[in-house]
Amino acid sequence: MILVREIYKSFGPLRAVTDVSFELGENQVVGLLGPNGAGKSTTIRMMTGFLAPDRGSISIVGYDISKHPAQAKSQIGYLPEQAPIYPEMSVRGYLKHRAKLFGVETKEIKSAVDRAMDQCHISNVARRRVGQLSKGYKQRVGLAGALIHDPPVLILDEPTNGLDPSQIRESRSLIRDLAQDKTMLVCSHILPEIERVCDRVMVMNHGQIQADGTPTDLINAAPGPTRYTVEIRTNPSAGIAHALRVLAAVPGVDSTIADQIQPNDASRGWCRVIVNALPNEGDLREPIAGAAEDQGLFIRELSQQKQTLETIFMSLIDPAPNQPSMIGSGWIIIALFAFLSAVLFLNQTLIPGQPGSMRYFFIASAWLLIPIAPAISMRLMSEEYRTGSFESLRTTPAGDWAVALGKFIGAVLFLILMLTPSLIYPIVLAIVSSPAPDAGPIIAGYLMLILVGSLYLSIGLLASSLTSSQTLAFLGTMMALVLFIVVTSVLAPRAGSTLSPILDRLSVISRAGEFGKGIIDTGTIAFFIIGCLWMVALSAAVLESKRLARKRSILIVMASFFVLTSGTAVFFAGYLTSEHRIRIDVTSTSAHELSQRASNMVDALPGPTRIVLAINQSESDQRALDLVSDVLETYDRSSPLLTSRVIDLATADGINQTQQLINELRDQESGAIQSNQETIEQASQSLSAASTHLLQCAKDLQSIRDAIDGSTTAGATNRAFFDQRSALVRLGAQDLSNASTSLESDPVSGTAMLDAQLAQLEDLRNQLSDFANAPEITPAAKAAARSLNTRLDTLIDQLAVTSDRLARLIPIDADRVATALETGESLLIIGPPETGIAAIDLETLLPPTQLLEQAGISPAGVIGPRAQELIASALAQLVIQNHPIVVFVHAGEPGQLLGTPQLLTKTVNHLKQRGIDTIEWAPLHESDRPSLVELDPLGQRPVVFVMFASDSAAGGGETGITGARRATSLANIAQQLIDQGESVLISMNPSIFGSFGDTDPMVRVLEPFGIVPNPTKALLSQRIVSSKRTANPAMVVVPTIEGDQETHTIGEAVQGLSTMLPWSIPINIDPRVGAQATSIISIQGNEQINRSSKSPKTSAETNGSSQQALNGSSIPTLNASSL
Repeated sequence: MILVREIYKSFGPLRAVTDVSFELGENQVVGLLGPNGAGKSTTIRMMTGFLAPDRGSISIVGYDISKHPAQAKSQIGYLPEQAPIYPEMSVRGYLKHRAKLFGVETKEIKSAVDRAMDQCHISNVARRRVGQLSKGYKQRVGLAGALIHDPPVLILDEPTNGLDPSQIRESRSLIRDLAQDKTMLVCSHILPEIERVCDRVMVMNHGQIQADGTPTDLINAAPGPTRYTVEIRTNPSAGIAHALRVLAAVPGVDSTIADQIQPNDASRGWCRVIVNALPNEGDLREPIAGAAEDQGLFIRELSQQKQTLETIFMSLIDPAPNQPSMIGSGWIIIALFAFLSAVLFLNQTLIPGQPGSMRYFFIASAWLLIPIAPAISMRLMSEEYRTGSFESLRTTPAGDWAVALGKFIGAVLFLILMLTPSLIYPIVLAIVSSPAPDAGPIIAGYLMLILVGSLYLSIGLLASSLTSSQTLAFLGTMMALVLFIVVTSVLAPRAGSTLSPILDRLSVISRAGEFGKGIIDTGTIAFFIIGCLWMVALSAAVLESKRLARKRSILIVMASFFVLTSGTAVFFAGYLTSEHRIRIDVTSTSAHELSQRASNMVDALPGPTRIVLAINQSESDQRALDLVSDVLETYDRSSPLLTSRVIDLATADGINQTQQLINELRDQESGAIQSNQETIEQASQSLSAASTHLLQCAKDLQSIRDAIDGSTTAGATNRAFFDQRSALVRLGAQDLSNASTSLESDPVSGTAMLDAQLAQLEDLRNQLSDFANAPEITPAAKAAARSLNTRLDTLIDQLAVTSDRLARLIPIDADRVATALETGESLLIIGPPETGIAAIDLETLLPPTQLLEQAGISPAGVIGPRAQELIASALAQLVIQNHPIVVFVHAGEPGQLLGTPQLLTKTVNHLKQRGIDTIEWAPLHESDRPSLVELDPLGQRPVVFVMFASDSAAGGGETGITGARRATSLANIAQQLIDQGESVLISMNPSIFGSFGDTDPMVRVLEPFGIVPNPTKALLSQRIVSSKRTANPAMVVVPTIEGDQETHTIGEAVQGLSTMLPWSIPINIDPRVGAQATSIISIQGNEQINRSSKSPKTSAETNGSSQQALNGSSIPTLNASSL
């Protein structure tokens, strides 16, 4: 039935089976004995086809197991030591499954199952789950599975393992019954059972068959002396020595030995003697009895001790030789991590040529712990359940909390042991790198790995405490870690403004990344420690639930309550540690702390500000980008008003983020966009109307041309001139018409075209004026020219107003951002609408790291600090702007200008849109200057004091302060400001001081600067236009050109404005030593008097102050940059 010939099997250097040969006949029961490691299980596994022999052959019922495995295996019923059962299946379901595996026909399955259950006496548990059965029943189910296909050969490995005495008897009886028609090989360590049920016994040791035969043959053939036990009574005076001499003298006796006996028997003269016979002697019981009788000794017991199977077994085996010890799974994990971490070190640190930094190694190692930690933790409790040692563990004084905490601490110590070999990496880096690595981030990185690994291990401990399956514990931990990371790191940015910050604070990856960059955060440390303790507490609760063994519903309620209460405690602990945390930058360059200048810029932010880095990450220097991203995160944490974002322009998500950003800005600036839209619509209508007027002007030019006598040379020249100008005006009309339709999409080009047309029309007006005054021109032509010039004045004024409105369009940040992102990569600082946008060149921001390294410069020491200062400078453009703070100074009551009356609402709004803040000061009632700390925290913005003229003719009113007194006090305030070096813009009205022969006090303030106003004379003349009084004629702005100066800054700024100057007074320039007064605006009035507003510039001897004198009513319409 079974034929084994010269089989060998080795496992590496270990020789498990050597030259084993035997044969089992039909219906024979053979026992296989041997110590642990003798080769029994290996031999059985080769016989069943589980292992293939290195050499030799095995035949089962005529089928070679190597050549015909399917046929050979179908002849075998095999019961391993651990019954191969599936706990989730019912007994009947399991046996049906086994029947199908062995090819039992479908119609025969039920009868085969019933037969096997009857043979193994398990019919009463047919419907129960196998996992719920006792160990003995599980063993019976396994035996039934081996019998399901009624095989001719049965191989049973420890078939009585775990059975009680009655079950052992039943099993012995079953084996005897099965032996009637089956060949059986029984492997057991219970020698009496082998002796009772086996016809033949084979003893293995060191992988070889040491003995083979029936139990009787083995006993009879066993060498060694026969022993006899003799209980004999001697004369008390002679003692046991006499008995020993008598028995030793018997022929064939080798030696005698005194043995112990009960004390009461010894007191009555009885003794026990062990008699060892010489080898190969016959039965000596009769000679021993005869010798005792001859000496008068009485024998109570004489028995012969023969060899037993146990003594034969012990004589055939000897201690196993030293065998190579198996490598523990822990060392395998350590070796695996060492190998993988070495690959990461080479790939993430040395190969890219990044000396001095292990940042990417630590980040990658944190990801590597995701599969490594479950491999460590899966055995923590599952192995205790599987081996049954948990029961022994629970009987010790250690409580559930102590067991769970001890398991966790042991796992953490193993984690530290696993990380220890990687300490060689920073040493290698210090040898090969220049400059040397920064020790602070390395220490923080290893602390991060320990904290992250500990949290993963604690989660694995909880999973391991829930199941006895190491595989389920491993997979459960892996799934929990991956799900946690995906939710908190991958899905968090898309979770919305409410949920996203919460998930981000729970993100292990982002917290680990901070440690890798060299930031030690006590809040993060507390996060990991609290998380570990919570998982350990939950694990202890699981162990306690196993002890209680309550109903499932009760356990669910108790578990829910415990998770809820402990989770609440964890939440509050995490909140407190997060709110009261300390962040420590352990880098040598303090790369993650803002400089004092940068901090000042952040503190001075006027409102919500965004830093947006739009870049194609796939084509950028990743290390430089990471360093800049670190700086952005540092800024992001520095203030709730500041947020940062990195947009990858190479991805669809990045494009969506860009469009979302532009839409958000448009929503914020909807008011300004609407205002601009209304202005553009009005300008478009104005340009369309102007186009029509220009076409009429072209016809008028043609009429003038026709009125010129072309018979003379001058007339012909003039006629050609007017033909040319008429054609140019028609082209200008067409340009204005085109601009009116394209103004909405391109206001900049439209404004430029409009300004060009204004210049041409002004040139035409001047030429027409010269033409009309020429003596040789006919009266009709002169009249037509003067009429056209009048219409041109009106048209130029209209176009000048339109140009001014277009120039005052509010800059829209959304449009500027869209334009910047359309042109390519950039870093934008987007401030509140009133501050605008600043940009940073990416080539300056992101220098190539390889070039820095080739020069022996650490990128981390250059790129980070440089980016921080560049961003600080960009913030300064928004925070510390050139836009001044305007202080309105007047002689009235506090709040009279900017309070409830809101006299300057439109002016304030215009200034606010351009970033100019305004504040009011009534010095006659407020002795201290207004505080500007809120508007200018750093004290670096320019301040302009605008002095509103006081009506000196006003009476005292309720306050009793006359107008003359108010004017005098206001002049004193102006003098104080000038003496303090402040910039002052002074307006003056006609005053009554000259009527009394006195000088206006404000005149005395201005005279040292060469500015001599004459407030006793008003220059206003009136005309009625739509029921309004206005200056006549309309103001003509003519910047004064001095010397080689081609333009004038302020004159250029206000050029083209339609400002009106009612109640204007003459201001003369009277040069003074040490002062320089310059005319900015010249106005030709009715009396052709040159009246100018002045911007004096004093020399160093006059304390360097700078003032501007201008009529107060012009302030609301001045361009902001002129202040």
